Amino acid sequence: MKKLFFLMLAAISLSAHAQDNTPIRFIFNFANIGMGTNVPYYTNKTNGEVVITLINFGFEHKSTNLGMEFSPYQAIGWFGPDEPSTTNEMIFSLINLTLFWNAFNFYNGSFYLGTFGSINYIFVDDRFYWNRYIITAGLQSGFRASGNIFGYNIFSVKTGLRIIDGKSRFYAGFFIDIPVLVLLSIFSNSD
Repeated sequence: MKKLFFLMLAAISLSAHAQDNTPIRFIFNFANIGMGTNVPYYTNKTNGEVVITLINFGFEHKSTNLGMEFSPYQAIGWFGPDEPSTTNEMIFSLINLTLFWNAFNFYNGSFYLGTFGSINYIFVDDRFYWNRYIITAGLQSGFRASGNIFGYNIFSVKTGLRIIDGKSRFYAGFFIDIPVLVLLSIFSNSD
């Protein structure tokens, strides 16, 4: 298992550190899992959420650090006394777009801190919800395997204001790449 872990790490590192003079860094990861909290401003009831996002891809302009990410699939499960779901089950979002400005990039973009704005739209559970949306804006920080051409998102933390179906909430959440989490779990249990 250790050899598999190091082979995958080497493959990510080699592709991330390929030399090119392109002004754009392509950003991707296969899947994220995250936990977050939503606190409506009109009450002190804290709500939690679990998020799974598949196939994230985007780009970042290297000289301005402006970029965007898109995912065609996000599953969200809310829980708590004031959860915003119409059912107690997971709901799925089909349009998930994030615009960001990583004002501070360290170590060739491996560590970043900046602002972001995102929208989640077209929700589905047992039917389509064309009138539902989530808009989030705030600060994000994270770590990625990064090079001149590619960046692979590994871990991020976000906080800010979130609007779910027209209701404002304070938001905080963290996300980790699922394949990296599985490999770390296998690697830590193989001793």
